[in-house]
Amino acid sequence: MKDKKNIEFKENGLVCDNTECDWENPNIPDGELEQWIDVECPKCGDNILTKQDYLNYKLMMVIVDEINDIDPNTLAEMASKIDPKALKDHPLFEDVEGLELLVEDPNKPLKMTINTHGTLKVDKITPVVETDEEE
Repeated sequence: MKDKKNIEFKENGLVCDNTECDWENPNIPDGELEQWIDVECPKCGDNILTKQDYLNYKLMMVIVDEINDIDPNTLAEMASKIDPKALKDHPLFEDVEGLELLVEDPNKPLKMTINTHGTLKVDKITPVVETDEEE
């Protein structure tokens, strides 16, 4: 039986970054994302995935892999030393909704939505609910 990961990544495909466009394709696996760099949106013509956004995604995946290599007990110890006020000043967590959840209970599963458009930025943090775990 495989140990539970510290971070479980769920693929979400791609969405158009144009706020006035609702095109999305949730069925694009992460292994095929590179093929979408500089491809025009089939609905509005904007760029679906810039090279920088793709590189941000790849960086995020390296971070996920590194965190998953940390022993869960060590990670919990590290989490107990997090200062949520200091996190608020970090560009990755600036104005993030649900930041306090990171320190409330380090053993509680959380869902973190990360935006890779332009730069890496956490958009929100929410508790995992049963429907999240089943997906």
